[in-house]
Amino acid sequence: MCTTLAAMSTAYVSGRVPPRYERLVVKQAQAAKTSKKQPGRRYVIEKTLETEFPGISFRNSLSGREAYLSGHRVAVWEVLGGIFGNQVVQKTSQHFRWPSVLVKRALAYAKAFPEKIRRSQEGERHGFPIAADENTSHRLISACQRLVPAFPIVHIANLPRWHVAWPG
Repeated sequence: MCTTLAAMSTAYVSGRVPPRYERLVVKQAQAAKTSKKQPGRRYVIEKTLETEFPGISFRNSLSGREAYLSGHRVAVWEVLGGIFGNQVVQKTSQHFRWPSVLVKRALAYAKAFPEKIRRSQEGERHGFPIAADENTSHRLISACQRLVPAFPIVHIANLPRWHVAWPG
C-alpha cells in the first residue's frame, strides 16, 4: 500500500488520540522500522474498509496486506477463484460451505477494489525468494520435497538464493 500511495493522490486526515494509544503506535512503528505515520495511515484505511465491507479484514501476506474473510483463512481473491457459473453466490457458498452473505461480501469488496485483488493474487501465485546458505537451502528444499513431492524449486544461478514458485 505504501508504494502505491506515492502514485495516487492522497487526502490529509488527522486526529488526536490519548497518549497511551500513541505509545502503542510508536512501538509498532519502531518494530516495523517506519515512522508512526505509516501504521496510523494503514489503520485508518483498513478500519474504514472493514466498516464499509463488514466481514472483510486484513492481514500480512507474501504480496503485502491482503483482504480476507473474517473468521476464515480464505483471502478474497481465493473466493473469486471458487466462483462457479451463472449461480455465482449460491454455488460458491455451497463450495465453501458458508452462508451466501460471506460470498456477497467478498464479491462487493472485489468489485470495489479489483486492483488490490489482482495484486494479492499475483503476489501469492508467483512465489517468493528464500535466502539462506547452501546447506540450509538444501535441507529446507529436501524437507519441502518430502512433504510435497511435486514442490517446485528453481535455482537462480550465481545467487546464494532459491526461489519457490507456486504453480498457478
